[in-house]
Amino acid sequence: MQSFEVDFAEYADLMGLPFERGGRGPDVYDCYGVAKEMFTRFGISVPDFESPGTLEEIESLVATQSARWRRVPAMTPRSLVTFRVDTYGAHVGIMLHGSRFLHTTDGTGVTTDRIGRGDYNPIGFYTYG
Repeated sequence: MQSFEVDFAEYADLMGLPFERGGRGPDVYDCYGVAKEMFTRFGISVPDFESPGTLEEIESLVATQSARWRRVPAMTPRSLVTFRVDTYGAHVGIMLHGSRFLHTTDGTGVTTDRIGRGDYNPIGFYTYG
């Protein structure tokens, strides 16, 4: 029986891969590219779209897509977590276990972090469908 939490083996090959806006793998990813890849690994097909150029445009795209996503309890493993960047809802990650999530940013590449550390205060948690 598969655990609801995400095992390191499910994302180990992504760790350290570089960030690139619009990256959908297999060698570079942006934050939504990592989320899309993980949902694919979970057996869930999520829509793709071209990555907008500004934080405001990203927030607008997220808002137009929100009806396709269903809110789940905070820190639910395997859920999409959304964050603010500056004042915009423009960053996403995938919840792994506890307060840890997988994401990528310019300068760090694909990595894990903890909710509440630094600027990582979530807006919401979602699953697709």
